[in-house]
Amino acid sequence: MRLGSVARFLTILAVLAAHSAIAAAQQCAGFPWTVTANPAGDKSVSVGICGTSSGCLPHDPRFVVSGSEIRVFLTEAETPGCQCLADPSTFRQNVVVSPVEPGTYTVNVVRIDCGVQTDAGSTDLVFAASSAIPTLDRGALAALALLSAIVAIRLLRT
Repeated sequence: MRLGSVARFLTILAVLAAHSAIAAAQQCAGFPWTVTANPAGDKSVSVGICGTSSGCLPHDPRFVVSGSEIRVFLTEAETPGCQCLADPSTFRQNVVVSPVEPGTYTVNVVRIDCGVQTDAGSTDLVFAASSAIPTLDRGALAALALLSAIVAIRLLRT
């Protein structure tokens, strides 16, 4: 049971490292937003979103997988009163969508501003049954090696 927990933790660590690499590689556009989608492990997709907000910081990511479409919703100004956290700047957001079955998808990002939905960007994704294992940069590999050594030492002590 302990090894299963360690394996899950290591998988989460690898996915987080892949997400930061994806975000660093994204080129942002103003509007429509730049949207990327990449496999992020078993039945998971990482949707990278970046662009310029219209005055309110996009937050509260939610998603729906329906048929061959993945829709990601980001809220800007909240109703009632259309209040928001003002931040008219470039932003980056990664949303992990799960579960996703193998297939071809259109990934649409929708911004919700004062209750009004606007298409903010899209991309296409072919999600294969045997998703690629995310690669790690040097820092993530060093962290993984250190964590593995700590876990091994703790397991040897018991």
